[in-house]
Amino acid sequence: MSREDDDAIIVSRFSTRESSTLTFATVASSASLVLLALNIERNIASSYSWLNYIGMVFAILGIVYREATHWTVDRLEYGLLSKSFRKRLRRTSQFQKTFTVLRRFVVRFFLFLPIVAWIGYFNIAYLCWASIGAFLLSYIPSLTRFDIDANESTGK
Repeated sequence: MSREDDDAIIVSRFSTRESSTLTFATVASSASLVLLALNIERNIASSYSWLNYIGMVFAILGIVYREATHWTVDRLEYGLLSKSFRKRLRRTSQFQKTFTVLRRFVVRFFLFLPIVAWIGYFNIAYLCWASIGAFLLSYIPSLTRFDIDANESTGK
């Protein structure tokens, strides 16, 4: 098998994993918001208080699963790509780089919103701090250069 074939297989695994983790995170966040809406609309927490915790856990699991996959498996596999392929990936325009950072931020921020909503539901006084935290936890990791991090971690 040639190096180009290896790169193609790794890239296809990236793509598949990105789709599946994003789907899982979206479903978990949606389930969390459904529980929050039921709680607000019908006050089901008075009968089933444990549903509040389940809702918060779903909200947290969605983003944690996606980020854990991204920073472990994807990062390691990026280091397995050939140097020439990684070099081609890094050759992008400033517009593409800006758009990539914006996309990463938006996806992360929307996955953090259910957590912010639950925090606001539990204690409205913390809603502002939770929103700022979600913004920072979405923005800062979006600025990291995955390609440089992967090269340093694999020693290539």
